[in-house]
Amino acid sequence: PHVVYYEQTNFDVKYATKSGGVWTTEVVDSNGITQPDPQSLAVDSSGIPHVVYYDFHVGVIKYARKSGGSWTTEVVPGAASSPATLIYRSIAVDAAGNPHLALSYPPGNELQHVVKSGGVWTSEVVDPGKGVVDPSIKISPGGTPCISYKEITTGTNNLKYATRTGGAWSSVVVDAPGNVGGGSWLAFDASVNT
Repeated sequence: PHVVYYEQTNFDVKYATKSGGVWTTEVVDSNGITQPDPQSLAVDSSGIPHVVYYDFHVGVIKYARKSGGSWTTEVVPGAASSPATLIYRSIAVDAAGNPHLALSYPPGNELQHVVKSGGVWTSEVVDPGKGVVDPSIKISPGGTPCISYKEITTGTNNLKYATRTGGAWSSVVVDAPGNVGGGSWLAFDASVNT
């Protein structure tokens, strides 16, 4: 098992893993910058952990990856908000080891799909004009980025599901009406059902 979490004493991002029946812990980022909201973790096919978290004091999203026994961190370009403002985030890693992020933040809370490939970050809007919270991103066994989320556009509180195929995003309403969709978590079973 792999765990990423918030350490309140020093406001650090920490990582824990269990091997041979023993848990070990380490600091991912010791700059005292995270917030207690859930961090997001993905482990790639080589066993390398990838983490996305929010710099609460500066107002930026950071991405961390462990390689060669040490962590490297970087600011995700373009993903910024006012300091101390909540940014919703989720991470997945594709078969090539590329991180995919699902982000939403003020103003507007539009859902963005942000990916790093070939050392370059790119982003696109998933559901234009819609306010979104609580995204959960996964890569399907076929390599398709998929996101579940709650749409919070005025008068709407629906659970939605979006997929990227043929270079474009499409979305469907999974559950409505009513105030539904908060805290969704996406997964695939052996039959590639979400």
